[in-house]
Amino acid sequence: MLTALLVIAPALLAAEPEKPYTLIDDDNGMRIEAREVDGSNFEEYRLTVTTPKGVDILCDSAFGDGRFDAREEYLLTRKVLSESEDERTMYEQRYAPVVSNRDYVVCAKRTLETGKRCRVEFHLTNEKGPSVPKGFVRMKRLSGAWTIERLGEGKTQVVYVVHTDLNGGVPAFLASKGMRASAAKWVRLVIERAGEKKTAAVQPETMGAAHATE
Repeated sequence: MLTALLVIAPALLAAEPEKPYTLIDDDNGMRIEAREVDGSNFEEYRLTVTTPKGVDILCDSAFGDGRFDAREEYLLTRKVLSESEDERTMYEQRYAPVVSNRDYVVCAKRTLETGKRCRVEFHLTNEKGPSVPKGFVRMKRLSGAWTIERLGEGKTQVVYVVHTDLNGGVPAFLASKGMRASAAKWVRLVIERAGEKKTAAVQPETMGAAHATE
């Protein structure tokens, strides 16, 4: 009996409940919530919105095609490192206002129940990337997921969860408002381009000016 208790106790201690989300904005029908993340000064955001578009085309848009899209805010370059039907690893560089530009390697995985539900999860895999270029700071934490579900009555719910830690000594209180705005723009862009006819995308020749301040 004592042995069983000793085995169970650590498991109970480890299963701490996740921190709750707090509603911080309702932007034209898009709910924006935030919660604290252990070990980070940056919050995790959850954005929820409904759209008449179908699950499958929204899933394709959220997963993307690995190509550069000039409409993506602050995106400087994107390179596919590996790819299969439902998994893709990409190296990306992004412009960061005021501070040094950021780079990272991200892996996205897609699971789709046709017409019903889609989930696209993403996380960093920086060990697969090149060395950090001059003028850039490599992001240490980036993770999240898209959950897309058909609600019926011609509506689909889109939930986007993301946690980003910019690294490099950026104060969270200065960056949080801009990060929330960028997340909202990203969700709207993914919905906007769902079902669009794909056209060739050309990456810019320059990577943009790097900043000296981290």
